[in-house]
This record gives sequence, C-alpha cells and structure tokens, in this order.
Amino acid sequence: MVDPLELARDMQRLRPWLDAVSGSDCDYRRLEGAPFGSALVAIDRATRGGRNPSTNRNAIHLCGVGAGLDEPGLAALLAIFADEGIGRFFIHLAPGPGMDRARDLIRAAGFERHLWVRYPVLALVGTAKPPAPGGIVAREVGRDEALAAREAMSATMRSRFAASPGGPGVRHLLAFDGDRPIAHAALAHHERLACIGWLSIRAPARRGAAEQALIAAAVAMARTLGTERIVAETLAVLGAARAGFMRAGFHEVYERETYRLAGAGTLGGVDMPR
Repeated sequence: MVDPLELARDMQRLRPWLDAVSGSDCDYRRLEGAPFGSALVAIDRATRGGRNPSTNRNAIHLCGVGAGLDEPGLAALLAIFADEGIGRFFIHLAPGPGMDRARDLIRAAGFERHLWVRYPVLALVGTAKPPAPGGIVAREVGRDEALAAREAMSATMRSRFAASPGGPGVRHLLAFDGDRPIAHAALAHHERLACIGWLSIRAPARRGAAEQALIAAAVAMARTLGTERIVAETLAVLGAARAGFMRAGFHEVYERETYRLAGAGTLGGVDMPR
C-alpha cells in the first residue's frame, strides 16, 4: 500500500523542481515548522490573472497542519500575496496530520472548497497492465524530435512539454500512428519519484490506444531508472485521463483539495476577485 501522507510530501518536494525544468519563473518559498506547518508558497507573477489553478499557479500548498500550522501562521502566509500585490491565488491541501484542523483554519480565513477543481493523485501498484494491440507505437524521443513534433501537434501540445526538452531529469515520449505523432507525454524523475505527466492526444479516435501505449512506455522507462514510486496527477474533470491510468494499473492514493476565497472581497487590502 502507498502511504498518502508520505506521497503528499514527496509530491510537494517534486513541484518546485518540475516547474524549474519546464521553464517556469515561479518563485517557491518553503516554510517549515510552527506557525507555518509545512507550507510551500508559489508566487508566479506571470499567471496572476488566471481564474483557475490550471492557469494561475499562485498558491499555498499544505500537507494538513504539518509541523504546527496555526491561525497566525496562515495569516502570515496569506499576507505574502498581499505584499506581492497578487489578488487571486489558491490554497491546495494534501494529506498530512490534522486535516480537519487545517480545513477549519482555511475556512476561518475566508476560503471555500473549489468543488470543480480536484486533483486525484495516483500511484502504480504492482505491475502495469500491458496495452492492448492497437497499431500505436510509443517511444522516447530526443530534444530535436520532440520539438519537431510541434508542427504536427501545435493545437494540442502542452506548453510545458514544448518548453522542457533537454531539461535534466525529464524524458519525453511520443506516440505514433505510422509516421505521424498523435500524442505525447513526459516522465519526470526526481529523487525517488517518477511522475508521468503532460499527456496530450491529437487524435481523439485513437485516444485509448495512444494513452495506454504512452503510459506503458513511461512505466518501462521508470523501471530502468530504478525509481521507488511511479505516480501521476490529473484533474477530476478529466475523467478519461484518470480512467486511462486506472486501466494501466494505477490506483488513486488521495485527492488534493483546492480552496478559493469565498466571494469577491479584499484580503490585506488587495482586491480578491473570485
């Protein structure tokens, strides 16, 4: 079994590294111990206007109350955004000690659960299931081949995939229907985790075959790297993506909760549009 608390901390450590290798200018600040708990604060001025967490990475990442989060500590974390003049940000809550206490603190600070934004975190348990024969071939590609696929996949290529070829610890995979690239994914290997992400498919009719081929190829690659844990994070609204990982042998370990300010208002003198 996978320990949700342990995986949540591993994922929190992975986040700044993954943003850095994908070219993000996000500024991460880690605050450990009372009164901040085990907090990771993300400041990203380039995405400050985004209305949802997928387009706005300004956030506080918590694992429960961690090592002692309390009301003054959370207030100090919120004040960081007021000092930066950032009016919209989110709080992400992953498993950790004192989850109910953490939720109470977040709600008391004026935040509510963003029910439409939920992030299932999955881990491979046991052996991955091989993909069904479908005529799709997935394999690792180098920087030049990954970048060359931009033209064929321009409408569906994830920006972070396009920005990261050649980055340390990131391996890129393309799925081909004949000679035509129709899907991509990346495997990020950091410390003891291998995370499959940035999966995008150009040909909806071949989604299942391409997805399973990419996941199987990424798992095989992770095995050669000697990683302890193979994981993936997706959005709950992308049910097909979650189902694809489940078909490949992944199981949901936990769901990262997302909170937003309840209604429009001000926080520390900064307008906080919902």
